[in-house]
Amino acid sequence: MKKWMWVPACVLALMIPATASAAGAQEATRRIESQDYNTVYSAELARLDYLVSSTVSEMQVAMNTVSSLVEYDNFGVLRPSAAESWTVSPNGLVYTFKLREGVNWYTWDKQQYAEVTAQDFVDAMSYVLDPATASFSAHHIRGTIKNADAYFLAKSDADIADIPFSEVGIKAPSRYVVEYTLENPTPWFLSMLTHTVYRPVNGRFRAEAGERFGTDHRTLLSNGPYILTRHEPQNERVFERNENYWDRRNVHINRLTYQFNREAGTLAPELFFRGQITSATIPIAIIDGWLEDPQRRDLVFPNPVSSWNFWYSLNFDPQFAAEYAPENWRKAVQNINFRKALFHGIDRVAAHMTVDPFNPDRQLKNTMTSPGFASVRGTDYTMLPPLAPFTSSDLFDPDRAREYAARARQELAGEVSFPVIVKWPFSTGSADATQRAQVIEQQLENLLGRDFIDFRPVGYPPTGFLDNTRRNGNYAVAEVNWGATYLDPYAYTPPFHTGNPMLYTDISTIAGDAYQTLLDRAHDEKLDLDRRHRLLAEAEAYLLENALVIPYRGGGGGYGVSYIQPFTIPYAAAGLANLGFKYAVIRSTPVTNEEFFELQTRWEAERLDALRAAGQ
Repeated sequence: MKKWMWVPACVLALMIPATASAAGAQEATRRIESQDYNTVYSAELARLDYLVSSTVSEMQVAMNTVSSLVEYDNFGVLRPSAAESWTVSPNGLVYTFKLREGVNWYTWDKQQYAEVTAQDFVDAMSYVLDPATASFSAHHIRGTIKNADAYFLAKSDADIADIPFSEVGIKAPSRYVVEYTLENPTPWFLSMLTHTVYRPVNGRFRAEAGERFGTDHRTLLSNGPYILTRHEPQNERVFERNENYWDRRNVHINRLTYQFNREAGTLAPELFFRGQITSATIPIAIIDGWLEDPQRRDLVFPNPVSSWNFWYSLNFDPQFAAEYAPENWRKAVQNINFRKALFHGIDRVAAHMTVDPFNPDRQLKNTMTSPGFASVRGTDYTMLPPLAPFTSSDLFDPDRAREYAARARQELAGEVSFPVIVKWPFSTGSADATQRAQVIEQQLENLLGRDFIDFRPVGYPPTGFLDNTRRNGNYAVAEVNWGATYLDPYAYTPPFHTGNPMLYTDISTIAGDAYQTLLDRAHDEKLDLDRRHRLLAEAEAYLLENALVIPYRGGGGGYGVSYIQPFTIPYAAAGLANLGFKYAVIRSTPVTNEEFFELQTRWEAERLDALRAAGQ
């Protein structure tokens, strides 16, 4: 067990999907041998429209079925994909991509529909920038592509003069050439293009599908490694290898099968042990049993920690039911000492022991940007002067928390009713989330006093969880996640922008323009990246100093078992690469703990060689 405690938490992503499948033993063994991947799931997809989607499970569909212009391989090397080559203008503003010829769109039943052309990328952006589309990911394009933000705002506000789409910085000068013009030089633009919101769509097909586009497998086209051939909600979805895919030789898994099971998280480990499934997470509730079993203990390894970000989000515009006193919460959360009592009062180690009781510190983060994500002249971004005091300290400070609570009680006397109800939603489909809500309730109420806060965990079904909680403001405090989708610290900030797609976290409700002003000053610096990073660190420090967010942990983590060869899943320090199955290889035998660490060491060395060879 102790050998797990030194796993590095900076460069590794979720290389091994931690899920499982419920096929019969004999059938599952055959599937493993025939290079099929099987998993079960308990939360159904809300949508399949990859140009609108915002959740990981939804975007995973596009990551396997729709090719982007460029992609990351399993070493994190950025390679051509739908584009075979590209050039960048001397001023860094114009990116010109030459598409591969003869790449086609296919329907769910594998029928060729049309060739992929430059116009497909133009049509996709036009769709995303239409306010009526209500894309959760439009912000990735607005502010980056020339006139994209101005066009979007003009279409959404009748008082703003119209701007024709022809003035937006995307063009199709010929059938196989796509040209992007940026608002400003953006050195990380290529990494942005790997996001699903920059992927193409066939305009004719989307128009024919109308409002049904992206509602099931029949209303999607594929041009990537896999085709979604079946999608029956709360039953099964199946991806089959696209035999006409341009890079077919690097697609090793024949079929991806996802079967719905309300008890997926609980059943997966045993199904894996029976040889019926491909991968599984081992819940903490049963991990001791696995480690004491001589037939199982050598199969368990630590899931790597990713740069994905989890934090405790405060809702500044509560929309929950009257029984939870939303207006009382609204007044309380505006008080900085009340927020600081929560900021320093949550014992994150105790909370994370529900995921990893052996080494909970491995995943904890004191900043919103992940350590190791960026640096300034050899200094890690999180150790720059504005952030170093947080990075170098323990955010959990019981004495300070009690002191801030006492100040808040005094300042809010007569204005706020105590105890303040804290509505905390959690997914009933996650055993560790359920346990974590109970741990935080007991720990925080014991520390701050039940006469100060009344912590109320409320369980919601996994299917539709976000729509029922975060997206409609139905929470006071919630565990929220967001991942940087390109290689710049600014990629961690969209949830806190004024008018952001996660409206209930809008910092301006509390801080006015102060945070946005700091953020805009940083984002305006495009050429001096060292200065840009220092200014971004100042903006992030403002969030922490004012307890407007409460950092928690990085993504991934926990422990798993798998038949997938470690480190063959696509990798990137930012973005969605690890959601893809291109390059992945399924073994005939499970990965052992010893093999995992040997392969990790080898991968790290080979990754450096691959990056050097690619000039990256």
